[in-house]
Amino acid sequence: MGAIRFFASQAILFAMASADCPAYDTIRSPKMDADKFNAKEVEGIWYLMATTEPTTRFCLCNVMNFSIFTKAYTYTDTCFQDVPHTTPTNITLSIGGDLSYDPKSPGIFHEGFKLWNHTVTAKKPNMLFDIKRNAKGEVIMMHFYACLGKLIPGVGHDLYSYLLYSRDPTLSEAYIKSLVNLDNRTHPGAFELAGYVTTGPQQWSQCGVIPSTQDMISV
Repeated sequence: MGAIRFFASQAILFAMASADCPAYDTIRSPKMDADKFNAKEVEGIWYLMATTEPTTRFCLCNVMNFSIFTKAYTYTDTCFQDVPHTTPTNITLSIGGDLSYDPKSPGIFHEGFKLWNHTVTAKKPNMLFDIKRNAKGEVIMMHFYACLGKLIPGVGHDLYSYLLYSRDPTLSEAYIKSLVNLDNRTHPGAFELAGYVTTGPQQWSQCGVIPSTQDMISV
């Protein structure tokens, strides 16, 4: 519980400047149309490569495992804790919510934290606005943006969460940054990206996700 309290306090200290939440239709790629994307394609293991999310940014690595159901979804977030002056500890949280309420826009999820299989916080829009597929047509990268509101109602600034996921944890930091920069150029002024954090091969190696001898590569 000490680590969770630390995350909450740091989230307040690192609250980002208020900005308007972009409308989903203004940022979503045509790849997210209902005839091109199905939420079931999100299932399985994902590695968080870049984020501004105010709690996961204090983890050395984050590994997510998604399960998609008919109207809802859940995932576990395993945080490889890297809090200064503490013993490294892995923390796994359950998160989830509702799939899109609009069949024409399957990428706009609605998310909150979960305890004992029940959502215990308000469900905020979590917008999957772009994806990348491999030569087999499988989804291998996801670009999310969420408008979290205020951590404590009426206190502080609104928070925003940019999350870049990959099926492959060996992507170089240079390549990860190029993807974040491309999102910023493609949607100028839409995203709050100040202070985003990347997780590259060095961090994934420290967390034991990839071997320490793993070469740094770009895709």
